[in-house]
Amino acid sequence: AFSDTQQYWAQPAIDRVSSQAIIGGYPDGTFRPEGAITRAEFSSILMKAARLSPQPAQSSPFMDVPTTHW
Repeated sequence: AFSDTQQYWAQPAIDRVSSQAIIGGYPDGTFRPEGAITRAEFSSILMKAARLSPQPAQSSPFMDVPTTHW
């Protein structure tokens, strides 16, 4: 359980996907449910939820994302 989701409306869903290693929290033990996530973090969540294996990137179509990111 995360220290900042104890009374949060989505705590059951957060705990469920966290226990499936689809999402994770921060090193300080928080989840930050109202925080913004990056495109890379969202992509990582989707990949884990779909149980897809990451493939090495040859290039990135996004100018703000280096090929070595995530």
